[in-house]
Order: sequence, then structure tokens, then C-alpha cells
Amino acid sequence: MMLYNKNKKLDPKLKTCFIEYTNTYFNMPLPKRHPKCSTTYLGMAIINLAVAYLMTSEERYLNKAKEVMNAVCSYKKWGNAHLVNVDLSASFILFGLSLGYEYLSPYLNKEEKNKYFKNIKEHAFIIYEYKKNNLGNGWPTNYWQNHNWINHTAILLSGYVLKENVLIEEALTDFETVYKNMADDGSNYEGVSYWRYGGMWLFIAAWLIKELGYNDYFKESKYLENTFYYRLYQSDSTLLKQLNFGDCHDRFSSHSLLVYYLTADNYNNHYAKYLANLVLDNIYQEQYLSHIKPGIMPELGLCCLAYSDILPKKVNDLPLFKYFPDLGLISIRSSWGKNSTVFSLKSGYPGGKTQWLNGDFKTMSLSHHHPDNLSYILTKGQDYFVIDDGYNRNILELNHNSLLVDNKLCDVMNVNDVYLKSIMTRTTLNPNYNRLDYHGGIKDLIYDDYLVFDAYSTNTYPLELNMQEVKRLIVIAPKVKYILFIDVFSSLDNHEYKTIINSDFIPKTRGKMAKYQGAFNKLNHYVDSNNKIKSENLVQQIKSIMTTQEPDNYVITNLNTRTYSINASDGCILEIFSTNALKIKKEQDYYLINGEDKLYLNIPLEISDARGVLKTKDKIIVLDGSYLKNKNTTFLNKDKKGNYIVEVIK
Repeated sequence: MMLYNKNKKLDPKLKTCFIEYTNTYFNMPLPKRHPKCSTTYLGMAIINLAVAYLMTSEERYLNKAKEVMNAVCSYKKWGNAHLVNVDLSASFILFGLSLGYEYLSPYLNKEEKNKYFKNIKEHAFIIYEYKKNNLGNGWPTNYWQNHNWINHTAILLSGYVLKENVLIEEALTDFETVYKNMADDGSNYEGVSYWRYGGMWLFIAAWLIKELGYNDYFKESKYLENTFYYRLYQSDSTLLKQLNFGDCHDRFSSHSLLVYYLTADNYNNHYAKYLANLVLDNIYQEQYLSHIKPGIMPELGLCCLAYSDILPKKVNDLPLFKYFPDLGLISIRSSWGKNSTVFSLKSGYPGGKTQWLNGDFKTMSLSHHHPDNLSYILTKGQDYFVIDDGYNRNILELNHNSLLVDNKLCDVMNVNDVYLKSIMTRTTLNPNYNRLDYHGGIKDLIYDDYLVFDAYSTNTYPLELNMQEVKRLIVIAPKVKYILFIDVFSSLDNHEYKTIINSDFIPKTRGKMAKYQGAFNKLNHYVDSNNKIKSENLVQQIKSIMTTQEPDNYVITNLNTRTYSINASDGCILEIFSTNALKIKKEQDYYLINGEDKLYLNIPLEISDARGVLKTKDKIIVLDGSYLKNKNTTFLNKDKKGNYIVEVIK
């Protein structure tokens, strides 16, 4: 049961960090009453002190562990303000107290054992009874949400310690459903920060379940096997910060050493060990710049238990492009270098395809999934040029780098759970509407030096807009030399169509070009349209409390926003980005990009039905078309419209 192996040889850096951090507990105040904040840190403190005692045999760690255990046992309730006794604070303490009891039992007197055992049993059954009485309402059956995983892991461990099969079976039944329904590609709709905070517990639970002699979910779950790559490809060029789709309180709440060690050991994944070493070398950066608590340092006791000694392997030989079909997530970078350009775009099903198809309104909770279809993030080195809004409890239309129709994005906005509220509103007004049609996606994807794909989200816009198409046709040149968007809008009615770019930086504009100067790099952004185009600048400030247990603790994100809009029924906006030099020359019937590639728009139907054709040195890229003819030569003739690459015969 998550056995402590005194003979395991740890990385000296890991052991040093662990002991140094655990020593800080000797100066940690222990409130006589439950503090008015989250107390997850107390559960982790018990674990760290218990592991430190087993590691060193120093009595001071045992004594301090008992002090913390006595403190939490003196609290009448675990948690503050919201879901007291039955949610995260309670579960972290229950898990820590249970593991501390299991590890330290040989060193406790009878009175101490009885007290800790009694408290474990009391609180375990409080959480268990709440779960049984609230099926279909909140975390008890929100199978894809981090609260479900954390709370059931605490139920499982306490059940083992108490020898209460009813608790063990309850947790095992829940996790059987959870692992069966996680995305095979390893993607996590809650975002990277919740991947490391909550998703870590899917690994802890699988580890515990395996060691207790039940299922080996490391063998059964493709999610557990592949989710390391979701995290890796949602990294900036330094690999230390993340691309913050979903709820991400900051850019530094990114990594889980425990996940990397368990991934390395269970899948012989040398890349995971490499990333673990990189994170360990920079661990203080995440601990003190991250807003999510307890944080990476309080998890070090568990990391010592899970440590893998397999050899690391640099990620440099991995592909530069990765597609996660369940979430509709694209990621590409110019290299694995520290000043590389990194681009990621998202368009898919609310909560991911697996969840949307298998879940229902009672089992899904999408409050951590933002309405970010067609939205993208673009960084180079340390500079974040196109950014997401981060952590936001009530999301507004301009918060993402998406496309708006009459300033509308979904049926309902400015709420906590945009996607679910929107589809529930739609199906209430029209009971015959099939919610499975409510999604975006990626299609016609080609990766052949140039990355070409179609990101669409037509059905998520309010039905009264009569939208026939809302999508982005995208071409990314080799080594991300430039990124090309053709933003496509088509409706039965006339509308204002708008594209949005949110940035850390305020651009300088000249004609159709906006230039963003970062601290180390620059971004050029060219925008044009056949329709009259209007641009606007504004600054958005997003302020959100981090947890309902601490209403005065909040994060602030500032967005420098620039929008471009046209009025039409059927229209396109052209966008071209480059973190390198960008020169656009508009000729009579094409755009010349950096003196090399020719982009043709508004092509006569006798030549092609495509929205655009990009002519490169040795390729012709047809975007959203089925045929291409020129004079007496037929370059392309297909049965349906799509994206196609035609090799040019030299």
C-alpha cells in the first residue's frame, strides 16, 4: 500500500528539497480552530512528516507529525465556508491522516491510535454518506472532474486503513467508471493546472488500487499512458510554463513530479524522467510563482515514495506536432529549443468527445472548460503574444481569441459553466434538439511539411443567428515561419463578424500590420478582408476568487485586446502571424508572403471552388475546395470539398 522502501536510492536533489521543505513545518503555526481557508496543506504536512520520520528516524519528525494529526483531530469540522466536511479540505486531511496513521502506527501509543482511528472513521463516513445521498448532484457522480477523483481516493485509502469494505468498494466502483471514460489520448479538458492538481490523483488512485491487489489501471487505461504527452505538448518553449487553456490560475502551476515518476516507471518512459529532472532543477520557481495550493513542494513526500530511477532521455527527438482528437487540440512548435515558437489551437466537444458522448447533465461538470473553440495561444521563448484568459469564473465574449457573430459566442455567457448552461438552455427551448450535434472539431488535417487543417464550431453559436459556417482554415509553414488563418463566416442573414486577439503586449499598428514587441521577441500580425474592416483596442481585467473557501483570495489577468470586424452575410477575414520577419505584398489577385508563397483568395469558379489556394515552391495547398484547374491543366478533382496538397512537378 504505497509502501515506503527505506532502501530506495533517491535523487540527492529530491531528498534535499524534501528534507528542506519538511523542516519548514517546524515553524508552521497550528491554529486551535479550523482556519478560514483551505486546509489541504495540513493533509500533505502529515504525509511529509511521516515519510521524513521513516527516512531519517529523527524523533522530531514523528513528534511534529503527531502535533499536526492532533490539531486536525481537534477540529470539529474540516473545511471552510463551502461543502464543509465533504469536499477537498476534508479529503486532503482524511488522506493525509490515513496515510500518517498507516505509516506511524508502530510508533504510536494506544490512546493516539484510538484517537486517529476514530477521526478517520468519523470523517470517512461523513464523506461516504454525503456521496450516497447526492448521486447525480455534484462531485459524487461528476466522473470527469477533479473533486470526484480526490474525494474518492481519500475514501479508498481510509477504507483500507479502517478495514471497511463498504468504503473500498464504493471507491473502486467509482474509479471503474472514471478510468473507463477518460480520453484515450490523455487530454484533460480542465486545463494543465487542474491536470497537475486534480489529475495527479488519478495516478495516486491507480497506484493505490494496484498495490492493494485490485485492477492495474496502468495497464488498462490509455489515458494514464498518454496523458504525459498532453502535458508536454501544452508547454511553452522552456517546458517550465504552460499554455493555459481551461482554468489555469497562472502559467507556473504546471508540473507533477509524482505523475512523471509513475509514468516513467509504469511505461518505461524516459522522456517523463527527463521532464521530472528539469522540473526538480527549477522546483522553487513553480512553488513560489504558482497560485494553486498546496503546491508542488508539499507533494514531495509522495514523490519520494514514487521515485523512478530509470534514465532520462531528452525530448528533442519527439515530433514537433501533436494532435489530441478527443479534445480537438492542436499543438506545434518550431523546435524544442528554449526560444522556439509554440502554437496551440482548440476546437472540439464540450469536455472532450468521450465525455460529451458518454456523459449526461447529471454526471458532467464543465465549469473548468472555457468556451474556447477556435481559440489559440501563441508564444515565443519567454514572450506570450496571444494568451488565454486563465482562471475565470464568469466568462465573457471577448475573453478568448475566438470568432464572434454579433458579439455572440454561445447561447449563454457571463456564467460559470458556459457550455452546459448553453446546451441546457437550447434543449429546454427546443426539446427535439440533439445535444450530440453541439460541438466543434478539427477536420481535413494534413501534416506534410506544412500543417493544414480546418477548425470549425458552427453549431455552438446561437441558432437564431442562422449560421451556416463558422470556422478557421489554417496553414502553418514549416518550422512555424508563419501561420495563416482564413476566418470563414456564412449565414442566411447579415451580421457583424469579429476576430479577437488577446495579448500580454499592446501592439503598434501601421496599416494592416500590428506589431507586438515582447521582452525578447516580436510578433507581426497582418489582417485583411474584401469587406470593410474595423479595428478596436481595449484592456480587459479579469478578477476571480480561487476557491469558495477563501473569498478574499483571487487572481487577476490583464488582457490587451484588439478586435477586427466586418459586416456581411458571407465573408472572410485573413490573418497572418509570424514571430520572424513578415512581409506581405498584395498583388492584384494574390498575397505574396515573405517573397515566396502566393495566397489566392476570391478565385473564379471556373478555376476552383476553394476558399483559398496557397502556392509554395513545390506544393499547391487547396483550402476548402474540391477542384483546381488552370488553363488546360487539372491539378485537383475530388468528390467533396476539403483541404488537399498537390505536389508540383518540377
